[in-house]
Amino acid sequence: MSLIKQLWIAIGCMMLLAFGGSFLVSTLSAQQVLTQQLQLKNIDNATSLALSMSQLDKDPITIELLVAAQFDAGHYQRITLTDPEGRVMVERAQRSATTAQAPQWFQNWVPIHAEAGEALVQDGWEQYGTLTVLSHSGYAVDALWQSTVRLLQWFVAMGLFCGLLGTWFLKSVSRPLDTVVQQAEAIGDRRFIRSDEPRIHEFKRLVSAMNLLSERVRDMLEKETRQLDTLRRRLQHDDLTGLPNREHFFNVLDGQLAVDTTDHDAALLIIRVMNLQDVNTQLGRVATDQFLKDVARVLQQVTDTHGQCFSGRLNGSDFILLIPSLYDPQPMAKRIRQTLDELLDRLISTHPEDEFALPLACCEFDESATRGKLMMQLDGALAEAEQNGPRGMVMTTLQQREAPHANLDEWRRVLEEALTKVSPDLASYPVRTLQGELFHTEVPARWQLDGALRPARYFVPWMARLGLLPKMDLCVIKEALRLAALPEHQNARLAVNIATESVQDTGFRQALLKMLESAPKAAQQLDFECHEFCAIRHAQAFRVLCNELQACGARIGLEHVGPEFARLENLQDLGLSYIKIDHALIRNIQQDSGNQTFVRGLCSIGHSLGITMIAQGVTTADDVNTLADLGLDAQTGTAVR
Repeated sequence: MSLIKQLWIAIGCMMLLAFGGSFLVSTLSAQQVLTQQLQLKNIDNATSLALSMSQLDKDPITIELLVAAQFDAGHYQRITLTDPEGRVMVERAQRSATTAQAPQWFQNWVPIHAEAGEALVQDGWEQYGTLTVLSHSGYAVDALWQSTVRLLQWFVAMGLFCGLLGTWFLKSVSRPLDTVVQQAEAIGDRRFIRSDEPRIHEFKRLVSAMNLLSERVRDMLEKETRQLDTLRRRLQHDDLTGLPNREHFFNVLDGQLAVDTTDHDAALLIIRVMNLQDVNTQLGRVATDQFLKDVARVLQQVTDTHGQCFSGRLNGSDFILLIPSLYDPQPMAKRIRQTLDELLDRLISTHPEDEFALPLACCEFDESATRGKLMMQLDGALAEAEQNGPRGMVMTTLQQREAPHANLDEWRRVLEEALTKVSPDLASYPVRTLQGELFHTEVPARWQLDGALRPARYFVPWMARLGLLPKMDLCVIKEALRLAALPEHQNARLAVNIATESVQDTGFRQALLKMLESAPKAAQQLDFECHEFCAIRHAQAFRVLCNELQACGARIGLEHVGPEFARLENLQDLGLSYIKIDHALIRNIQQDSGNQTFVRGLCSIGHSLGITMIAQGVTTADDVNTLADLGLDAQTGTAVR
């Protein structure tokens, strides 16, 4: 029961007690006073009337007329004149027992019985008779009833006033308590927020304690995250340039080529510092290291700007960049070539007598490529670029299929027509706990395009380039809500991916909320997940989306988590339900002790926030056996079909 209800009950009980006491005291006192006054009136009226009769002739007609006139002029119940022997000479009386308008129960509960007034009527020196006068008590009862009703009305009005005043005061005083409740609920939702301390001393101590708890959890998580990031960098990154090392880069590339729900169309770009040993001799170790850092910084700037690109250092002289098909590799390669030329110009200006070369090669590939074929093709293109001089650049391809449409305008026409006229077909990829129970089902979109049902990798890159991803996501979510409402999916959860571009789009978020509010039951069966890149580069928009989706009862998670986990700000405030660890960390994890240590630490942080930790890209039974030891809760991949 709320405090407001308890306050009203308390005020009601207090007013009942106060009214009951006041009613008893006032009513009984008034009853006694009215009875006394009525009795005095009877005595006075009897004395006055007897005196008037004593002065008149004792004619029976005259006496009777005087009694009748007195009876009709006043409020009497009975006037009786008896002779000295007790015989009734004249009598006037009311036929009804009472004329009171008060309820009968009140008259029975608070009766007024005043004694009649008596006086002697003289005829000279002799007694003529005895006069008895009894006034009517109904008017006194009505007066007492009206007084009681006014008292009740006053107490009711005062009770309502006190209740409203108390409610306002309690709400004012309890506002800090609402903040504490919200903070406690946030902690229950794994969001450790800080609240402003109120002025009320008792609440201030409580809020201060809650803030201290949140700060300690925040500090603990930040410390563990920093330690985990330090470990990850030591295991997966090159010490000099800070780029991912050869082993980690190839894990990412293999995951890109192996996971069947991932877009395989991409490109690899490689840069080579020619004659690194000679450069080291010419510049010295310190200057050579700085030169290598400058080359690495060129690729790092690309990954900072285009978050889903991934760069690495293969060996001392070779740097590599993975470009997903969300981006056009040719203009990106030209910009990188231009930046490298500026770097060479600065170096040559300070060392004009020395020769430096930074050849570049880029190879586009599709899902048919393997790592061996791809690296062989890339090495051949790089050798050709070396022959073209110190600033050589070669673009090549390892694609077996031709582009289905010639230009962006044709793609736009086809995709907009599909979004408008054709509903997506949702595939089904289960995510299961390590005990085999279904956690949820991923439902990536497939569309009927160019005469066949096409997977996401066929059209998503072009959707991204044309700015159609928000519209596509709304179509997919609409279809997921329809499926969730079907009887066969009533107890199942469906996981829908939301693109980074959609998260940034305010119009998309508004349309999504209207869609979820129109189907509240189905909305509670949906899980929404975004790329780690989205939560890092667009933290504010992602936080708003988290709050809006959680208000609708939906769950939200992150996928492809790992490379930049330490950059997630205020992870404890997001209220995430699950995290999917990137396949690059999971692939062959039973043979990689470094990744095992990192994943174990990642799971420890996630579990401290009540987050379900899921492994992506599980391909072998050996991986499955290792996951439980690392603290993972669920898995997805080809081994979990």
